[in-house]
Amino acid sequence: DVERSRGLGDVYKRQIWPDSIVIVLSERKPLARWATGKDILVDHNGRLFYAHIPTQLVVFKGPEGTEKVIFRLYKQIVPMLQEKGLKLTQLQYTNRSTWILLLDTGTRIFLGREQVLTRLRRLLSVWKTLCASDERAIEAIYLQYVTGFAVKYDCLLYTSDAADDTPC
Repeated sequence: DVERSRGLGDVYKRQIWPDSIVIVLSERKPLARWATGKDILVDHNGRLFYAHIPTQLVVFKGPEGTEKVIFRLYKQIVPMLQEKGLKLTQLQYTNRSTWILLLDTGTRIFLGREQVLTRLRRLLSVWKTLCASDERAIEAIYLQYVTGFAVKYDCLLYTSDAADDTPC
């Protein structure tokens, strides 16, 4: 259920007798965009509210009512990604209870359903080596496997001259 106000957080009011009222308003600061609705944001408490959408926010995507679940995972994974210099642009919780991350590089990371933090830590522990092992951009990483992961590379080798892109 989306909160009633557009960007208005807590409202505190107190009457001071005999003839005064003190009203304190707080602004709701958006943390992410909610992908399923126009102008719906997620605040720092994991609650939805309506407001103009700043485009630089991470997109949360999931079934109705999952915003707090997505918010909790977001708070855990963002510091892990930032430590490696990675920027999250979308966090998705699917109808099948699986997690998908989209990085600003276009790389999709499929975390699966269980042990998502353990799987992400395992990937990040080899991230630098993984990126250095192939000149092609990473299109997707599949972490659903118990003992490892699979990597899908982009089909083009990137060179300094875009006209020289060579198919793999």
